[in-house]
Amino acid sequence: MSRLIIYTGDVQELTGLGITAAKSRLSVCRKHYGIPSRGPVTIAEFCELNRLDLTLVLNQINHRGKKRV
Repeated sequence: MSRLIIYTGDVQELTGLGITAAKSRLSVCRKHYGIPSRGPVTIAEFCELNRLDLTLVLNQINHRGKKRV
């Protein structure tokens, strides 16, 4: 099952940003979509705003931490 919400750690891994910059990126996304502070940001919202391919991001997040054979 894939996740719906993107977290700071995901943003860090996907973009190579530090924790402060990743939190800022999510904050900008919340402001853009009118999401309350500390409200959840969906992966789709994050991808749309940052011009990232949703399929690639979902694939990366879903395979994170899993061992590949």
